[in-house]
Order: sequence, then structure tokens, then C-alpha cells
Amino acid sequence: MSKRCCAKNCFNSLLSNKKVEYFGIPRHEGFARAWCVAASREDLLEKPLNNIIKYHLCSDHFTDDCFKDPTERKLLKKTSRPVNVPLPTIFKNNIDQFLHKNNGDKYSSSNSILNNGDTLSQLSSTGGELESVDSIQILDDDCMYLSKAQEYDIDGMEAYCLPTNAEGPIQIYRNNDVEFMMEERLEEDEQSDDIYDEFKEDVKDDICDAATKEECENICRLCAEMVPNGDDMVDLFMTSTMLSSLDFVNKLLPKQIHRDDGLPQRICVPCLGKLEVFSHTLALFTAAQEKFQE
Repeated sequence: MSKRCCAKNCFNSLLSNKKVEYFGIPRHEGFARAWCVAASREDLLEKPLNNIIKYHLCSDHFTDDCFKDPTERKLLKKTSRPVNVPLPTIFKNNIDQFLHKNNGDKYSSSNSILNNGDTLSQLSSTGGELESVDSIQILDDDCMYLSKAQEYDIDGMEAYCLPTNAEGPIQIYRNNDVEFMMEERLEEDEQSDDIYDEFKEDVKDDICDAATKEECENICRLCAEMVPNGDDMVDLFMTSTMLSSLDFVNKLLPKQIHRDDGLPQRICVPCLGKLEVFSHTLALFTAAQEKFQE
């Protein structure tokens, strides 16, 4: 699924407009709420933050001073200490940018919207060439299920045009949100396909977690560095080393490392050497303290 702007009246997507950048909604709860409210998408606030951050706003909604380079308009001015994210302030309906282009014979002659080169205001009017069209109706997110809709591609933008009679409005459904792209309501016993990749990022995270677990054996528990072959590592819980290496670790980190705690169980040779130095230094310090107190 390509990125698309989630602003209520914006139809930009990575397929339809590659000239703008698409920024994910911030992970900061306060700024995430501010972006959603500014974009007239208060409905997103009902979702968990982990789902909200999967939505995007395009660079068309930000003023030049929001960008590190106003000429490029690719990177927003964001800071982490303190947390500060630019707020979108420019919002307007841009559907006319997609409807006014003449796409030749790509679409059927019965669809006057897709073949007419007039602007949105002209398309909405009556009389003239479009006397059979009374109005254009942009369907909101309430129209979730379009089982009989005919799918078209308006200059790369996915849209659904519902067949209507000559007296009714031409209806265009904007499918900004992945959860509204289902063609029909799924029955309770019918499983949903992952064809819209709604949880693509979650799956990616799971794969990364699996890879981390496989590589965990070759990561040093103390310095978190990866040892390429893993041969030069010492298992803290092997019988032959338990009385030495683990004893050193417990002096440094009392009750912090346990068998089968889900974390790496081995340390690298350099860290083992540092532990031995630490243990020797601690023994010298203890002996010195006892001598001073005599």
C-alpha cells in the first residue's frame, strides 16, 4: 500500500503525486492529536497511538518555515529536547488537480468525470455539455462498503466511482484510509486477507524481533556488541565457568543476570578481562579498607 495523505479533503498519494513529501503522524501523543485535529481527522483519535502514527500528511499542508530547507520541502524542523514538531496549517480541497486532466481513451466514454477536461466547479454545474450531471458528491468515510463500485485510476490515484442514473450525482469515494477500502462487509466467520497491508509495520517488527532472537547468542551481555563467530565468548552459566565469570558479574551487577531471562547469556573475551581487573581491584580495595580500620 502506497503512502497517502490522510487530510480530509486532500487526495495526494505517492501514486498520484510524487512531487510532495509524506510525513508520518508524530509518535508524541500531543502533537499527534494536534495534527489530526488540524487535518479534520478527529475520528483517528479513537484509535491507539500505535495505529495513528501509520497515517501520513503531505508537505502541501505545511508553510515554508516548517522545513529545514524551504526550497526542498523534504525535512521538517523537529527537535527532541524539547520535543517540538511543526504543525500543519494549510488545508484545501485539491481534487480538481486530479479531475481536470484529460486522460484520453483510458476511461470509458460513459464516465463524464474521467473524460472531461473541465475544472471541478464546471463539473459541478448544470447545463452545457454536462446537463445530465446535477452535482458531484464526494463521499465521506461513512460509505465504507462499495461492493458494486467500479474502480478507476484517476492519474494514478485510486478512486471509486459509483454508477448512478442521469439524474443523480456522480459520486467519488476517496479511499484515504486502508480500513475503508474493503469492497464488501466481511461476515463474522470470514477471514480478512492482508491485501491492504494495514499491519505491514507490525509484521516487519515481528520479523526484526525474530532475527534479534537468532542473533542473541552472539551478543555480549555486558557491552551488547556482536561477536561475529561467537567462538570467543564465555557462557556465564556453564559449569566450568560458573564459579569464575558469573561470580565476577554478580560483584559488578548483583542479582541482575539470571538463567533463561530471555537475554544474552554469554560475554565476550574483552569484557571477561575487564571483569577480572574489576574483581582484582575490588579485592585490593577491600583489603585496604580492612587495613585502614585496624
